[in-house]
Amino acid sequence: MGDNPSLPGVHAKIIQKFPDSTRVDDRPGFKGIIVLGEDLIKILEWVNQELHYDYLSSITAVDDFPEDQMEVVYHLYKSVGGQEIELKVMTDRESPKVPSAV
Repeated sequence: MGDNPSLPGVHAKIIQKFPDSTRVDDRPGFKGIIVLGEDLIKILEWVNQELHYDYLSSITAVDDFPEDQMEVVYHLYKSVGGQEIELKVMTDRESPKVPSAV
């Protein structure tokens, strides 16, 4: 995805590790990282194993009308505290599919 901006904290680590699979959500009023769906599981596993994020607080979906896409949003935390991670996977409305995370 080519984007590798200079970010504070954990988001920068994720983007540095997965520069071709991630980008900053730079839409006005939004935050977090947009992730390619096919790489979601390996990113979630790395965040858990290497960054020690062990609490997936919620998974939710947003209908981005009229852009004709949907996004699935993952909110991750460490049970011992730390910066929140917000990952998003975009999918089209006609065939909305994302990998299953547990």
